[in-house]
Order: sequence, then structure tokens, then C-alpha cells
Amino acid sequence: MPYEVQYVIRYKDGRVYTSGIYKFTIAPASVKLIKADYEKVVGTDDPAIEYDTDAVAEGDDLKLTFEKHSEKVGTYKLDCIVNNPNYVVVYPTYDKYLVLVIRNTTSAEDDAIAAANAAALADQEAAAAAKEAEEKIAAANAAAEAATTTEEKAAAAKLLEEAAQAAKVASEKADAAKKANDAAVEAAKKAYGANSQEVKKAEEKAAAAAKAAETAAATAEAAAEKAGLSKLANPMTVKAKTVKAKASKKTTIKKTKAFTVKKAKGKVTFKKVKGNKKVTITKAGKVVVKKGLKVGKTFKIKVKVTAKGNTSYKAKSKTVTLKVKIVK
Repeated sequence: MPYEVQYVIRYKDGRVYTSGIYKFTIAPASVKLIKADYEKVVGTDDPAIEYDTDAVAEGDDLKLTFEKHSEKVGTYKLDCIVNNPNYVVVYPTYDKYLVLVIRNTTSAEDDAIAAANAAALADQEAAAAAKEAEEKIAAANAAAEAATTTEEKAAAAKLLEEAAQAAKVASEKADAAKKANDAAVEAAKKAYGANSQEVKKAEEKAAAAAKAAETAAATAEAAAEKAGLSKLANPMTVKAKTVKAKASKKTTIKKTKAFTVKKAKGKVTFKKVKGNKKVTITKAGKVVVKKGLKVGKTFKIKVKVTAKGNTSYKAKSKTVTLKVKIVK
């Protein structure tokens, strides 16, 4: 605001001096707005616009308001109106406007609704998984009771393994549903208050989900145990041979030259258990003998052979002794 100042000096002897006119302007003080994003529910008062109070003289009121806007649900980019000529505002972003979101509900209520919907979806998925597991367990049990031949028992063992996997998935889904319902309870507390009816309903659902998760875990454990017991013994047989390796250079021997493995069910792996450090066995059963061993000596190498098994057969391991004879 511009101002004009003129002063007069009166001396005791009666003389008077009148100065010229001095013009100056007092610029309004700048006040920084603290945040740019605001929200409210339809029909309620606009939220207070936050600003740095340290930049405001004691007793002054900025009377900040949003520019005139619609009261319909939506997102509005608005100017900040300063109803005090002694101040101007500095926006917190380069956009030079404030954002006002008008909702039908508060953001906390929106979060609570979203959490409740997520819990409901998790409950549906858990229920579907539980039903599938129940059907597979019933079918597998019936097949196991009716099986008499080795082939029928193997087929039943496979069904029991599949049922155990379905029960495991159902247990995981039920645990996810429990967590989702627990999250819905916390969201409801923030939105509606700890003693509200919404929280009470959410807690009832959470309790049911917790019980379902406990039941699903027990079912999965029982199904896994039964599947393990129903598997047939792995018929794998293993024999180790006597192989020759040269003393003067590194020797590599194929698995089929060193071992005879028959009737194995599942992937077969090999592991050296004991023996001379210059003799190594790969996981695939290849034998590698480094040079430098004494000619004429025979080294005994203990090797653990494992058949992993499958949905019908158990895993099996057998330790055999491979003989490595050193030649020229």
C-alpha cells in the first residue's frame, strides 16, 4: 500500500520549515502455505487452510479461504483467497493452486470399505479352495480304500498327494483371509471408532476367519500325513562298479560306466560321502579322478544315491561303494 509523508519543523524564533513529500510503499508480508491437498465430505465446511504461523504478526488473522467452488463430489483446483491486505501467500508447490477433494465419505471410511471388500473377496477364495480340497480328499480316500493292486495303490497315492496339495493351498488361502479380516477390523476402528457397530461386525467376521484358518491348517496337516503314509516304497536298486583311471592324467567316467541304477522313481542324484579327495562325484553321477594317484592302488569311494520319489512313491537313498583302480 502506498503512503505519503511530509514533516514540519517549528523553531523557537518563529521560523517554520516544511519538508518535501516523501512517498513509500509497505509491501505485504509473505506467508507460506504448509500443504496443497485437502479433502472434505459433501455438505460439511471447508477445511482450514494450513500456513506458517511464525510469519504472521501476533493478533493478525489471515482469514484464508478457498475460492468459490461447487459442493458436488469431485476434485477441484482452487486459489487461496487472503482476506487480509497485509499478507500474500506462497503456495507449497509450483502449481500455484490448492486441491480440494469432495467425497461422499471420508478417506478413512473409503479405506474401511476397501478393506471390507478385500476381506470378503479373500473369504470367497478361501471357501472355494476349501471346497476343492474337501472334494479331492474325499475322492482320494475312496480310491485308497478300494485299491488292491500295486497299480491301484500307486494311483491312489497320487490322488492323495494331489489332495494334500489342494489342502495346503486352502490353508494358505484361509490364512490370507484371516489377515484380510484382521486388517478390515483395524480400518473400521479408524473410520468409525472402536465401539461402533461396524467394528463389531468386522470382529465377528474376523473371528470366523480365524477359526476357518485353524481348521484348514489342521486339514492340510492331516492330508499331508496321509499322503506320505500312502506312498509306496521306492523300488530303486543301485550297484556300484569297479572303474579304471589313469595316474598320468585326469580321468572322467560316465555315470553308466560307474553305477547301475534300476527302477528308480523320481529324479536320481549322487553325492560322495567318503573317499580320496582326488576322486569327485557330480550330482549327475559323473566320476572325475585327478592325476597323480599311485598306479596299482584301488580306492574305495562311498557314494549316496538318492531317488527323489514322486506323487506315488517315497524317496529312497542307498549308499554304495565305488572302486577306482589306478592304471598307467
